[in-house]
Amino acid sequence: MKTNFLYFRELGFQSYVATAGQTAFVIDDGGASALNFDEDFSAHSTGNHHTETDIIVTVAGSVIATGDRSFAGNTVTLNSGASAGDIVTIALNPIKGTEAMLSADRFLGVETNGSATQTVISFKAMTTNAASAGDDTITLTYPSETNMVTSKAIATAIDAALNSNDNGGVINMFDRPNGSGLLSGLGITRLEIGLV
Repeated sequence: MKTNFLYFRELGFQSYVATAGQTAFVIDDGGASALNFDEDFSAHSTGNHHTETDIIVTVAGSVIATGDRSFAGNTVTLNSGASAGDIVTIALNPIKGTEAMLSADRFLGVETNGSATQTVISFKAMTTNAASAGDDTITLTYPSETNMVTSKAIATAIDAALNSNDNGGVINMFDRPNGSGLLSGLGITRLEIGLV
């Protein structure tokens, strides 16, 4: 029997029009009102898993090497200032932890918090069988609700994916940058991937 893979991808792209000599660019990240990034880069300098290679920075179409920029908190600082009118982009690097395909046969459960603002989808870790290592998780955040409509819709979508007849296919659960997948349209404001 073949198993399906459930695909998730975090939101992560922001562009700026630089002023003359501008070196610092603040990422709109991780908060409830963040419109550009699901990752919370403001925790970057406190020892969390975010690193310099988690992002790709371009200025006027040229990629800026990690040695030519620094990254502290949620601010990217260029060693050399941009020119007026340059388009500066900061994007998530498509690496482990910013997108994931999780095996349906390792699904453990769906749990919503008490205030009905967050649902965690758990899978047995793909890299280890040791229970002490923890689980792979997808955490979805959305506005508070009284009748748990969103959390029920999330559980229903997961159930549909787990019972799909794709036989070894990839099921798009939520591709945030493209606004597609079974979970799109549910008012989800943040998707965080946690892989062991």
